[in-house]
Amino acid sequence: MAQNEFDRSLVQSIVGSNTPKANIVRDRKKVEPEPPDEKEDQEIKRTVKIHCASQSWTIMEDGVPTSPNGTDIQCINKETGIGWTIRANGDILFQAGTGETGKACGGRILVNSRGGQLVKTGPVIAEYTGKGNSPAERKSSKSGKGDVNQLASSSVYWGKCIHEGHGDYRIRARSITIDAGDVLTLLAKEKIILQAGPEGGGEIAMSAGKITTTADVSDRWIKSQDMTVASEKTTMQYDPRGSDNIVTAGHQNIKALGDQSISVGGVARMKVLGLANGALLVKDSRLSAYNISCTRGNLSMMTSIGSIMTSAGSTSWPKLGLTAGSVSINASTAINQEAKTGYSAKSLTGMSLNALGSEFTMGGGSATDPTTKLPIGGEVELSAAMKLRMSAQQGASLTSGNGPLVLTGTPIYLN
Repeated sequence: MAQNEFDRSLVQSIVGSNTPKANIVRDRKKVEPEPPDEKEDQEIKRTVKIHCASQSWTIMEDGVPTSPNGTDIQCINKETGIGWTIRANGDILFQAGTGETGKACGGRILVNSRGGQLVKTGPVIAEYTGKGNSPAERKSSKSGKGDVNQLASSSVYWGKCIHEGHGDYRIRARSITIDAGDVLTLLAKEKIILQAGPEGGGEIAMSAGKITTTADVSDRWIKSQDMTVASEKTTMQYDPRGSDNIVTAGHQNIKALGDQSISVGGVARMKVLGLANGALLVKDSRLSAYNISCTRGNLSMMTSIGSIMTSAGSTSWPKLGLTAGSVSINASTAINQEAKTGYSAKSLTGMSLNALGSEFTMGGGSATDPTTKLPIGGEVELSAAMKLRMSAQQGASLTSGNGPLVLTGTPIYLN
């Protein structure tokens, strides 16, 4: 009672005695709790049903009621988390291996099927990681996916092995080795492509005792440089329609330490333009388009049935129609022949020398007479087995300088 009186006197001292208590109650605000009152969530988001629980293992059903996949059944180790899961959508998951308490071993899935296996499945994505035998070796990998020098996968087949793919099949590795104990066969219905380097700038090395290449249509090599070192090289073509073509924009250099023999069954033709193309291979004798030089031995030209025809200063080939075994020399300007020791011309039937111009000289030379010191000609011998006829339309002159002029005949006719 004394307490109530004290409270009342305290209120009157603050608000006064004429102010009703209702005013004090009306001005008060409702006190909200902090934090606000929480309501319990009645929606079930996950259901767990324990079938078996021991100290180390648990077999339970786990799932979300609103999920169309239903619930899963799991067998999980409480300490390591390894186990298996069968999902309602048909997936089977295996969790093997653990790294808890510093353990690095274990984690293998072993299958021993005496009767074999039959697997029919959809797409398969497999990743194999090669790890060392100790934690120190595992840390040597910079990518964190194991050591590339350790074994990641190994398969042994005691019998035939067939890999069949109906799409693209690609093998990618840093180094690939195919080791065939007997025969290695590469078969392709359309094309086989061998490429070394990202853009073909690498190297392909082949080492074999014998290499045999058979091409029914064509054999084509496109390369910037080719070098073949062999003790013997033979190219054979048995198809009469075949041909061997060498086309180059640069030079061609052929060197043989031994002999060279060329046999042509048809007709051979060589055309030399005499142009200068790039760096010169033949730097001397550029005025001669075609040069033949023999250091030792003779230079021989022979035809068994036909004739030898030579033409200079003409743009067309010499006309045919000569008697077989003839030699024809045709020059549009001049023919110069010089012999240091002797010059012999012999005809078994007849000989004709015609000079249509103003001068015809035989026997000219650089020798001098020892007495008069005058230049004298060399020796010219005209010999005919049957007849020798010399004729001039305007006149003829026989002159013998210091020596005698000898005319021998039986008889001698002077007209």
